[in-house]
Amino acid sequence: MPESWKAESREHIGYVAPLTEENAEYVATMSVQKMLQEGRKPHQIALAWNAGKNAKACSKGINKYGVRFNSCHYVAMVQKHL
Repeated sequence: MPESWKAESREHIGYVAPLTEENAEYVATMSVQKMLQEGRKPHQIALAWNAGKNAKACSKGINKYGVRFNSCHYVAMVQKHL
């Protein structure tokens, strides 16, 4: 199970819950709500969701597994759908 799920599950559910659709939706909702309460703007939340909680700026490239990423594009697509 990915480490991010373990951490988020512990924080919002209280233990490492099974990664079900219902649990994932609950944890996602609570995570976004927490970021909003911290004063993050929608584009900052989208960036954190895509690139990690501590991401300060978008980036693009190829990760260590050879997978292309483009967090700038992801943020733009999220903002387009808001």
